[in-house]
Parts: sequence; structure tokens; C-alpha cells
Amino acid sequence: MRMPMLCIIVLMQTSAYAIEKMECLGTEPFWGASINDRQLVLDFAGDKRSYPTPTFKAAAGTGPDYVTSIQARNRSSSVVAFVVNENLKIVADKNGKAPLEDVQYQAYCSDGMSDRAFPYSIFLTVDGKPFVGCCSTGSNPYKEPH
Repeated sequence: MRMPMLCIIVLMQTSAYAIEKMECLGTEPFWGASINDRQLVLDFAGDKRSYPTPTFKAAAGTGPDYVTSIQARNRSSSVVAFVVNENLKIVADKNGKAPLEDVQYQAYCSDGMSDRAFPYSIFLTVDGKPFVGCCSTGSNPYKEPH
């Protein structure tokens, strides 16, 4: 007698690509976030929330180094975020044309309080509530004011 074969398929949700660990912060209200491939941790004045295995994708029409979407969820909460690399923004005049001169422009995110210049901005919603802030990484840290 032949025994029926049991087949189990396991689907795993993984990041579309790996990201470098990011440290983010925002003000009014003060909050912080630590984001890596394994988890996203939000800290709202000591109220820490952990979200395992966030997923990362490049926003439509961009590369992962410019705009990245992040989605994460735990048992009772969800986060959707977009991280924008300010250093890759294109500077244009009021008509949308790039300047003719080969001038270096550098865009940064400001937390509005410390005068530090951050290379990334973040826009996130936590359970439908919006937050904005700035981020940096080990290889692309914030710059202190001169």
C-alpha cells in the first residue's frame, strides 16, 4: 500500500534587499527609531515598540538608494515609512530646469533643533498617525554644524 506524500510549503517574507542600520529621530513629539534588516524599534519617550522583520522596497520609479519604503507590523501595531536620501535630490530652478553651472548643491534633513545636517529624511505612519524625522547610518553620518 502506498502512503500519501505530505508536502508543506513555507512562504517567507524577506527584505527585497539588505540595508545598513539606520538611526532616526524626530521632534514634536520626540521619538527615535533604529532600523535594520531584522527589526524596527520605535521609542516614544521610553515607550519602546519592536517590529520584527521589516520589508524594504525601492519606491516605484526610483532606486533603493534614493527612496525606500519600509513596512513592519507586530501583533498590535503597524508602521509604514519612506526614507529619502537627501544627498541624491536634484536641485532645479522654479521652472524645473537644472542649473547650467556645474555647481555642487547638497541637500540635508534638519531635525529643527540641533543644527545637525542628516543625509536621510523619514516619513512614517504608526497606526495611522504621521511622523517626520531625519536619519543617518554608520557610513553616512550626520554632520555637525560648523
